[in-house]
Amino acid sequence: MRFLTTRYEWEIEVLVRSAWAGIPIIAKPVSVYYPPKEERVSHFRPVIDFFRISLLNTFLCLGAFCYYYPLAFFRMLFHRFNPQTNAS
Repeated sequence: MRFLTTRYEWEIEVLVRSAWAGIPIIAKPVSVYYPPKEERVSHFRPVIDFFRISLLNTFLCLGAFCYYYPLAFFRMLFHRFNPQTNAS
């Protein structure tokens, strides 16, 4: 799988593309350690990262409506009306 992103929004892209590929998404509890406020270092840049996440979300939504769902629909139609695929 090839991904468009490498930063904060990468997690979202992995989940969406995995779901599109038919990979089951399973929720698992994760324990997180947050250091005291004076020791925390954040690499999150609110304006830039919000823009990047919004851009990725827009791209993935357009990809779903223009490519993924139409492709899945035509595959379903082809499977339903193709006698070779129903002969099992």
